Amino acid sequence: MKEEKKKVGVDLGLTEQEKKILHDIVTSVVENKAKGKPVPGFNVDSSVLKENRGAFVTITKKGQLRGCIGQIEGRSPLHKTIEEMPKPRRSGSPLYARHGKGVARIEI
Repeated sequence: MKEEKKKVGVDLGLTEQEKKILHDIVTSVVENKAKGKPVPGFNVDSSVLKENRGAFVTITKKGQLRGCIGQIEGRSPLHKTIEEMPKPRRSGSPLYARHGKGVARIEI
């Protein structure tokens, strides 16, 4: 008898496409900041991603935690919350220096 793989986390009603958009936003922010490049603007059409929602972003590399930040309360549209999460909160943040080339895994 084949066991079903248990899902981890909470279903927040996001489609796979919306999850991909959020992942692409975070990945773009981290990669551009790590390279010292400006972060591009993001156009989001999804009404769900425009809702004020909180979020939690975890960044790992080679199985090791590299950074995490979260905001439980929804203060801004979800896509903006996700965009702001990986940005350094202070000048000279070592978060991006630690990443080097390629972020292995980003979870939202």
